[in-house]
Amino acid sequence: VGPYAADEHPQLVSRLSPLGERWLSSSTALKVAVEELPCLAPSLFIFQVSRCGSTLAARLLGLDPANRVFNERPSIFPGRDRFRIPDAWPVLLRGHGLAPRSGEKRLIIKFSSRALLSIEEIRSWFPAVPMWLIVRDPLPVIVSNVLGPPSALREDRRERTARIIGEDPERMSRASDAEVCSLILARFFDSALRHLHDFEAILHYERFPDEILKFCQPWMDGFPEPLESCPNVRKVLKHHSKNPGRPFLPDDDFKKNSATPEMRLFNERNSLPAYEELMKAITR
Repeated sequence: VGPYAADEHPQLVSRLSPLGERWLSSSTALKVAVEELPCLAPSLFIFQVSRCGSTLAARLLGLDPANRVFNERPSIFPGRDRFRIPDAWPVLLRGHGLAPRSGEKRLIIKFSSRALLSIEEIRSWFPAVPMWLIVRDPLPVIVSNVLGPPSALREDRRERTARIIGEDPERMSRASDAEVCSLILARFFDSALRHLHDFEAILHYERFPDEILKFCQPWMDGFPEPLESCPNVRKVLKHHSKNPGRPFLPDDDFKKNSATPEMRLFNERNSLPAYEELMKAITR
């Protein structure tokens, strides 16, 4: 169940099955639905820098039927951009909680990494919702993204990516994937540093899976302690989200050893300084 489909333009929202044949086809209709229909309130927001183990967090939290978990819902930013209303953020995010099933108590949204540039907007509408930040050393993130490039690195998306991160489009059009990724990460780390006080918890990939199990436990009612004693949890840990054939294990050393000289150069020039500043602030 979800309040709207990913890229259905001009319709941004799709049928909510609990509502039968009703279609929510405009920002006004979705706003009315959020105000008048049963709706879960957001309980937890997860921000992340990409390729940092955040999908593991979403998969673990989603084991509990009391949690409705959305993992990088692709329609959030298209919806925010197209809904020409001042309160687009609360309408779109609360819309994810429409038509709760029996037993559902919490709405948990793991944002795509782009949301790190919208922390101030989101926090202004949801000042009391706990927020997590999941981070990782930037060099393995660059390696992972360049080897399996996301849409932000595609040449036909470079102008859009430049606009999102506030970078020169001409520079972005000429840059390699490694340079673009390092620039994006630098913006993410800078934004996280500016809003560090907004995060209730800061989790680091290098301490996974132990740290994520610790932080997920309070959000999973009725699950045994420790979480890894639960067969379903062990099953999730056995299947890496990007490579189901292997278990989830931090692989920073492997990724760093796979980095090309170009990746290392742009990391040291762009993303690493911003990451180091963020880590200094975290450890103070």
